[in-house]
Amino acid sequence: MQIIAIKGLNVNQDVNKSKKEHRQQERELNSYVKAIPGLVEKMFAKGKSIYEEIKNQIPGRNVDTILRQRRKAWMLRVGEIDGLQEFYSYIAGEDNKQKVLRLLCDMVSDQMLLRDGKQRLITWATNFFKNTATENKQTTFQDSGYDKSLLDLLPPQVYFELGPNRELLNIKESFGREQKNWEVMSKKIAYIAKHFNAMVAEVKKDLNSGDETTKLLALMMAITIETGLRPGAIGNSANIKDPVTGEKIEIDTFGVTTLQVQHVKNIRDGFAELQFPGKKGTEQIGKLTDNDIVTALKQILETTSLQGDSAMLFVTKDGQHVDDSQMRKYVENKWRDISPTDFRKFIATRNFYTYVKQSTEAFRLQLIDEIAKDQEELKQTIINGAIRIINEAIESTKQVLNHKEGNDAWKSYISPKVILAYLSNGGLNDTLEDILIDNKNVKFNFDFREFIKFADNM
Repeated sequence: MQIIAIKGLNVNQDVNKSKKEHRQQERELNSYVKAIPGLVEKMFAKGKSIYEEIKNQIPGRNVDTILRQRRKAWMLRVGEIDGLQEFYSYIAGEDNKQKVLRLLCDMVSDQMLLRDGKQRLITWATNFFKNTATENKQTTFQDSGYDKSLLDLLPPQVYFELGPNRELLNIKESFGREQKNWEVMSKKIAYIAKHFNAMVAEVKKDLNSGDETTKLLALMMAITIETGLRPGAIGNSANIKDPVTGEKIEIDTFGVTTLQVQHVKNIRDGFAELQFPGKKGTEQIGKLTDNDIVTALKQILETTSLQGDSAMLFVTKDGQHVDDSQMRKYVENKWRDISPTDFRKFIATRNFYTYVKQSTEAFRLQLIDEIAKDQEELKQTIINGAIRIINEAIESTKQVLNHKEGNDAWKSYISPKVILAYLSNGGLNDTLEDILIDNKNVKFNFDFREFIKFADNM
C-alpha cells in the first residue's frame, strides 16, 4: 500500500509550533512564580513583627485558647501590612483573599514552616496564573450562546481560534501537551476514518505473510484495530489494593504486545476474549469476532512451543519477542505519521460520534412534542437533553476503552470538534472525517433552535 500524507497535517511542523507555544507559556509562568519567594519573605517579616507584638500583649504558651486569641488579634491587624492586597491578589486573586491570609497567619504563628508555606503559595500562584491565562484566551467563549453547563462539556484549558463567522480554525490547549495537540490528533483520527477499510485489508494481508515477524506484527495490529487495546510494553506495572488484605501491592500490567497464553479466554470459531490487567491495574477485556484474526490467534496457540500460562504469545520460533517498538515501526512504515495508539483514539472518537448521532435521532423525535413549549422552557429542555446525550456517550466510550474511572476518555481521546459540531448544528449529519479534517459545519456557537429545525423537518 502506498504511503499517503495526511491531509493538512505536517507532524514535525505542528509539533514544533506546539513546542514553541508551550515554551513561551512556561517562560511566562516561571517569570511570574520567580517573584513569589521574595514576596512571601517580605509579607512574613512584616506579619511576624505584628504577631510578636501580639504575643507580648497576650502572654502564655502558643497553644489552644492563647493561640486562637493571638491569631484573631493578628487577623484584625493584618491590614497594617503594606502591600498586602497586591500580595494576595498576585498569589490567588481577590476572591481567595481569606485563604491566603489564613496561610500567612499559620506561618507567622509557627503553625507552618516558612519553607512549606512558600511552597504552598507557589502552588496556588501557579494554578492561579494558569487559570487566568486560560480565561484570557477563552474570550471566544463570550457571546457564543453557550450555557455554562454546556461549556463544562469541553476539556479543561481548551480554547479556540475562530474565523469571522465563529467557524473553527484551530483548537488550542493552554499549558497543554507539548508534543500532542487536538489538531494533530483530530487529523490522524480522520485519516484512519477515511482509509479504515483499506488499512484493515493491508494488515490482514500480512496475516498470511511468509515472514514470521511480519505475521506476528500484523496479528498484534489486527487485535489493536478491532479492540482498541493499548500496545503495552515489557516491564509495565501498577500499584493496586490487594482485594483480600487491602494492602498496596505491585502487579505486572500488560497490553497487546505482551499478551500471554493465560490472557486468551473462551477461544472458539469466530470468537476469542482477551482478559488481563492493563494500565493502572484496570481489568482489560477485548472481544475478537473477526474470523481471520481469531484463526491467526488459534494458529499461534496451536503451532508454537509456548510453555505454561505465562508464556508470551508474540515470540518468534527462535525465542525473540516482537515488542511495541517494532509494532510502532510496522505502522509508521505503512502510514507514516500514524501510531498504534491512534487506532485506540479513533475507536474512542468513533464510538462517541456514533452514540451521539444515534441518540440525537431519538431526541429529535421527542422534540416534536416539545415545540409548543415556552421558548425558555424549550431551550432548557434541549440543553438538558444535549448534556445527557454527551455524558452518556462519554460513559459509553469509557467502557469501550476499559476506563473504570477518571476523565481520560473525555480529556484525551474525544476531539472537541465532534462536540462543537453537534451543538452548533443540533446534530451530527456530516461524516467523522469531514468534521475532523475540514471542520465542516464546526462553529463555536450554540443556538437551541438548530435542534428544532431538525424536529420541524421530520
